[in-house]
Amino acid sequence: MSSAQTNNNTLEKYCYNDLAINCDTYGDLYQWSEMVQYTVLEPTQSVCPVGWHVPSDDEYKTLEMYLGMTITEAEALGFRGTDEGSKIGENSALWSDGNLDQIVNFGSSGYIALPAGV
Repeated sequence: MSSAQTNNNTLEKYCYNDLAINCDTYGDLYQWSEMVQYTVLEPTQSVCPVGWHVPSDDEYKTLEMYLGMTITEAEALGFRGTDEGSKIGENSALWSDGNLDQIVNFGSSGYIALPAGV
């Protein structure tokens, strides 16, 4: 990121690896506080279009369990699960492991996630 985002009533965003061309692939990226517009309320519309919101941790856990994680795995911190992340992937060339398309369940969930940020 080229600069820190601040609570200044201006929606500040950046592109993956600070390259403008990456916004075409990954869309706009935000620091967490900027994305949720400096609120702690869940769910929040924040930078999302009307009718959408930034998913809460509980909503992500619901998705992870739907894809096969146990509740214990979903409650863990850090890297967790087995192939649930592979199920939401698409375009293996964008991921650091370009062999993901050889995984049977890669991209099988119907939900598409692109790798960018953390």
